[in-house]
Amino acid sequence: MILRTRLITLFMPLAAAGLLLPMAIGACQDEGGDGGGGGTPTATTQTGTTQTGTATGTNTGVGGGTSTGTGSGGGSTCGYNATAATMYEINDGTIGSGVEVSLTGVVAMSHKFLITKSSAGNCLWGVFLSAPGLSTTEAYSGILATSYGFPAETNDAGDSYCPVPELGNDPAGDAFPDDVAPGDVLDVIGETDYFLLTSYCTDPGDSQIPQRQLSQVCSVTRTSTGAAVPTPADMTGSIDGLAQYENNTANVLFHDQWGGVKVRLTSVTADPIAGDTGDCTGGAETLTDYGDVTLNEGVVAPNTGLIISDKLIYQGLLRSLNWECRSSPLLCSQPSTPLTFNQIEGFSSMDFCTWVVMPQDKCSDYGTAPLDCPCTDPS
Repeated sequence: MILRTRLITLFMPLAAAGLLLPMAIGACQDEGGDGGGGGTPTATTQTGTTQTGTATGTNTGVGGGTSTGTGSGGGSTCGYNATAATMYEINDGTIGSGVEVSLTGVVAMSHKFLITKSSAGNCLWGVFLSAPGLSTTEAYSGILATSYGFPAETNDAGDSYCPVPELGNDPAGDAFPDDVAPGDVLDVIGETDYFLLTSYCTDPGDSQIPQRQLSQVCSVTRTSTGAAVPTPADMTGSIDGLAQYENNTANVLFHDQWGGVKVRLTSVTADPIAGDTGDCTGGAETLTDYGDVTLNEGVVAPNTGLIISDKLIYQGLLRSLNWECRSSPLLCSQPSTPLTFNQIEGFSSMDFCTWVVMPQDKCSDYGTAPLDCPCTDPS
């Protein structure tokens, strides 16, 4: 089970007065520190017109790899040596790691989310992408694309925070539009990567299987919006494969095929956590541990079951500002009574050292709607 600390820090006088929140106000999204990757960047010049500012130091944040050296924006070399590629060529290994590639007409499958804020204050953002022209997702058709944005701002107390783009005055500064949404059609330039936190993922049950990603994204051009988003492939019959962690030929092939792809699970169950009533009522107990649900299915020893992660849903500052849809799902059941989900949809991806499934909409992706749905966010 993944344990996470969620910290929310507000400049209360400003928030109470209803004034504009400066960039320094944000959620220290430590759940981003358990992130699903971000590549293994080296000393690299961040290019592209949206990359401004500088990021220095050593990034050991989860999902960020190890970044040494200095990056600065405004350069003109982004895409200069890029090879035209397809999603399939990246994911099946036809194109190796460390190659700058350009993808044309890919479809955004998720909103932008914070993967990690490193100890050096580097903010890494991610978007899940799909190959174009699909009615249903399929093997090798998806990928997590990552891009560094503005470095975190530090307040007078010495706490640093990444931007919260949803607030409107808090741009992330990475290559992806802050309002990128499922159905956006994009042309993307980045670097192929095969990512695993080898120095961290050393405990029994930690994944030894890397995830293919598109890292160091330096250019994103949105060519249209509202494209059809493919239906998630039903992977209920392969649920154990989604949770596999041992590095062998079959498991590596499976995650190469389905890592970064949106999938569907049907008729799966989870047990309530004994003694944890949370916000549940009527003697019921919650199913979530820091927002995550552990299924009774997908058991791969020594782990207890496939984890459904709320990483794309929860955002601490927004939750505190009454963004109801950005709180963890409220899932409750009576003691010793499993809750059955008629379906769960989400992205197969690595969260720190664990392969999980990540829904992005708590009121539609869990099938069995959480008790705090429907939800509303400020317009």
